[in-house]
This record gives sequence, C-alpha cells and structure tokens, in this order.
Amino acid sequence: MVLSLVLGIAVFILMMRSPQDDELFGGLLDEMGEPDAEGLPTHTDENGMLWRKHENGELDWWDRASMMWKRW
Repeated sequence: MVLSLVLGIAVFILMMRSPQDDELFGGLLDEMGEPDAEGLPTHTDENGMLWRKHENGELDWWDRASMMWKRW
C-alpha cells in the first residue's frame, strides 16, 4: 500500500507541467499552431517538409517529432 502511494505521487509529479514548459513550447509555435520561423522566409516542399532560409543562405527544416528547427 505504501509503495502504491509513493508511485502514485511520483507519477503525479512527473505528469504535472510547469509554466516553463508552456513558455518553452509556446515560443516555438505561433498563434496558428505553426512553427515560428522567426521572420525568415519559409517554403513547404512537395513532401510536406517545412523549410526556412537564413540571410546567409543556410537552410533549416522543421522536425515535427522534436518540435525544433534542424540545420540542413
């Protein structure tokens, strides 16, 4: 019984989201739920992959699994 109580409390703590989590992921998506391209031009290719281009010509692609821009 004590073990189940301890495990229940541990799961509860792990499942709670802190305000920092909302700020972290909230900054990655705009108000429409799309990735924030930080003002850079974007393009969606024929495979549905979202790209953004930096002023120096470097490209990033949006990784939906990690919710992060990845350098190409």
